[in-house]
Amino acid sequence: MTFLDIVQDKTIEIPLIQRDYVLGKDEKKAKAFLNAIKKAMNSNGLNMDFVYGNSKDSRFIPIDGQQRLTISFKSTIIYLLKIVI
Repeated sequence: MTFLDIVQDKTIEIPLIQRDYVLGKDEKKAKAFLNAIKKAMNSNGLNMDFVYGNSKDSRFIPIDGQQRLTISFKSTIIYLLKIVI
C-alpha cells in the first residue's frame, strides 16, 4: 500500500498509544527530511522506511510511522497549495 492509497482510500486513525507528532521540533532533522521529499518529487520517489499498521474496512491504523505519515501529508498539502496559488 502506498501513501497515495492510504490518503485516497482510507481514514487514518491514530491510536491513543501513539506518541505526539514531534518531527518539526528538531529543525535540522525536519529541514533535511523536507529537502529529501522535495528532491523525491522530482525523481523516482522516496523510501520512507515503511509505515506499519492495520488496514481495516475504510480505516488505516498506524502502529509505527505516524511521524512519516504526518510529514508526508503536510508536505503534500503545502506542495499542492503552491501549485494552486
